[in-house]
Amino acid sequence: MFFYSVAMNISFGQKIPIYQTQVLNKETNQFQKATLYELDCKDYGDIEYLINQKDAWEFKYPMTVDMHIKNMKLKSTDSLSPIDKEFLNGNKFFVLESPEKELIGLCEITGFRDRANIQYLETNKQQKEKYKFSGQSILASVAKLLLSRSDKPILQIYDPAYDARKFYR
Repeated sequence: MFFYSVAMNISFGQKIPIYQTQVLNKETNQFQKATLYELDCKDYGDIEYLINQKDAWEFKYPMTVDMHIKNMKLKSTDSLSPIDKEFLNGNKFFVLESPEKELIGLCEITGFRDRANIQYLETNKQQKEKYKFSGQSILASVAKLLLSRSDKPILQIYDPAYDARKFYR
């Protein structure tokens, strides 16, 4: 008797909630809930979600390109080396949304084993007058995620944008 199995990437077609966090709503001067979601790129809906965002985002295009590459590689993981699979698993995409489903921020990390690099981190420039601490909320949530997966993770920013260096310090 033979059993035949096929390895498949399962996606539920929606964003995966990672952390519930808070951002300061400057209009009300109160903290409000925000949710950090992971876009796993297992289906094209994650890429479309980011493409369809209306506000001006500096890193939206390079992130969607990276998401497309990950989506294509996930379809052929059998042909990848073990190291390539680790790099693929270390490449993660996150979005921060308000309860009203407004996109507040986005982030891409690349990583290998215990190391992760913030490839892109951006907050919604058009909503900067409305929300505060969204970048910090994303970083804190990503750091918590890394701590949950490793004993001694290293989170780095290899090449921060010039105008973002003050934020990271």
